[in-house]
Amino acid sequence: MLLRVTALGFFLAILVAAPVLARRFDVNSYVKEALASSHEVREKAESLEIQKDEYVSALAGMYLPHIYYTLSDIPYSESRTAFAVKKKEMSSDLSLTYNLFNNFSDKVSLEISKINRTRAGRALWLKKQEITLKAVKKYCEVLKAKRLMGVVKANEASYADEYQKALQYYKEGFKSYSDLLKSDLNLKTAQLSALSSENYYRNSLMDLNYAVYADPQEENLLAELDFDTSLRILPVEESLVTAMGRRQEILLYEENIRIRELEKKNKLKGYLPQLSADLAWSRSELFGLGDVTGRSDAYYLKFSLTMPLGSDLFDRNKDYMSSKIYLEREKRALSELRLSIKKEIISVSLEFFYAKKKYEVSSVKADISRNNLEIIKQKYSEGKASILDLIEAQKDDLSSQSDLAESYYDLYIKAADYGAAVGKQLWSEEKK
Repeated sequence: MLLRVTALGFFLAILVAAPVLARRFDVNSYVKEALASSHEVREKAESLEIQKDEYVSALAGMYLPHIYYTLSDIPYSESRTAFAVKKKEMSSDLSLTYNLFNNFSDKVSLEISKINRTRAGRALWLKKQEITLKAVKKYCEVLKAKRLMGVVKANEASYADEYQKALQYYKEGFKSYSDLLKSDLNLKTAQLSALSSENYYRNSLMDLNYAVYADPQEENLLAELDFDTSLRILPVEESLVTAMGRRQEILLYEENIRIRELEKKNKLKGYLPQLSADLAWSRSELFGLGDVTGRSDAYYLKFSLTMPLGSDLFDRNKDYMSSKIYLEREKRALSELRLSIKKEIISVSLEFFYAKKKYEVSSVKADISRNNLEIIKQKYSEGKASILDLIEAQKDDLSSQSDLAESYYDLYIKAADYGAAVGKQLWSEEKK
């Protein structure tokens, strides 16, 4: 008996604790979770670290010499019959080489590396923007599905209540059998709609969880959105000006063009004589290893001038012409991107204005439909309205309440789409 009581108590404790154990999110904390768990964001962040290291390596290669120390020995060979390590037979060498001038090739490489580092940072920003927008839409989708499910279930309860009334009136002779059948059919249709809305909610919730690599069936407590539905956006022309200066995609393409220009400049120098200056120094027999009496320093300063002749000229011409083609491709792609962004902003602006108007109209319709339903219910109970009038009023109320729920979240999503279109950062940076 005690075991049963303990088990029952444990089960009740789990039921009570379940809402506490469920994760709680508002839209900002969910976005933060989505960014933190995204593999794609992590890959872009890793690529940025790689490019940072590449830049440091290019910087060191431009300003620091190459220094090597070599310690070697041959303890056994065909000329030695026994394994032996002898100090005087070792080789201990230190060498240093340094390029003083190479037609500014290292400077160009350093500048390209610096641009690539910036591009990697922009690619990370764009991926965060993409994941944030997806997360916001998934969050809104769950809230919308939950509210619609509530509306449909309330409608189902209303139909169930009306069916019970119709059944009672039928038994008392106030309603026909036809009215009872219509009421029963209406209830069954509402039950089917309730099941469909629940499936929609469950699928939306699974999408929400999957985006943060959580169990698809995990229940999360999502805070309701609270935003100013009277929000405004800039006129289209101002939006275009803002977008052209802030969209990271445009800046990314401009940096691609800069890289292509540097590559073209480098290829053009391939036609010209290549001048280089190198400094080298070495010292052997360090630390008393080897034949100390033979220790010596060696150093030189070398100038060289190389002129391409013969078939090399055709290779260099091919490289230069290819670099020109790649540069023109990037310029055409940038022009197309700007046109695409202009189209996107016009489209998103129109969608925002429509979503805002739809929400305003839906709000009015929801109030009217709800008041009308209450009036029809009262008339129906007094025998002054038919079952068809009641069904029609219930359908209008369900439709208007569903439209209101959908338009509220659609307005929020369209505002986020507009922010992304003009290059506004949609996520909040963590304070360090």
